Amino acid sequence: MLTDLPFGMTREIEPRNVGRGQYGRLLALYCDVLEKELGHRWRVVAWSQESRINEDGDVRQRLAVTIEADCDRMVFLSFTNRVNWDWPDLRHLVTVDVRTPEVHGIGGTRLVTTDHWIRVGMVKTFVHLDSPLVRGEQFTFLVDVFWPEMCLPFARGHEPDVFLVSFGEVAELISYTVVLPAEFTAKLDHVGLDPRRDSYALVMRSGADGTVEVSLTVRDVPAYRKVGLRIDRPALGA
Repeated sequence: MLTDLPFGMTREIEPRNVGRGQYGRLLALYCDVLEKELGHRWRVVAWSQESRINEDGDVRQRLAVTIEADCDRMVFLSFTNRVNWDWPDLRHLVTVDVRTPEVHGIGGTRLVTTDHWIRVGMVKTFVHLDSPLVRGEQFTFLVDVFWPEMCLPFARGHEPDVFLVSFGEVAELISYTVVLPAEFTAKLDHVGLDPRRDSYALVMRSGADGTVEVSLTVRDVPAYRKVGLRIDRPALGA
């Protein structure tokens, strides 16, 4: 893969995660400065996410995201992931894999990423693009995440869990699905949505394998509004 260097030079590097050590921290810092101070921006056109929870609270996430550049030269994008409880420090077991989509046998290769742990239980992933996007150009990528014990309190029935998304610009279409282990049942509420002004659909259905699948679809999500699902186990004896 080729990455741009000053004065138009290029060098070949291997796709890998470069978020370890001081180098990764500095790279994340510089990317943050570009985002917050120099107008390096994009907006979400479509965000589709599936979170599969197992009996031990481990979660496998699958995301398919299309973004559109909102700056003249876009060289990276980022997203943040987190847990909602006092999670033990298992950062060394968390994996984030970002790839291009595969169409007719073309694509499916990994992109270089930088993982920056803001704190225990909260990580920001920077995805470095093979070539810059120009304003209005769209880009689609796929993300696979494994996060151990992400939903352990929910899986054990101790407390509900919340699955939220939020974006810096208006997001056109969001689809969020949570798949529970076989034989699990759940109660649910939507979060951050008003039926009088928001366009959304919330569906719960059972799969042939005994799993329960909860899906939320929302259109035109305002910037910085957190929307999503709150899921709880039924009370004992219910």
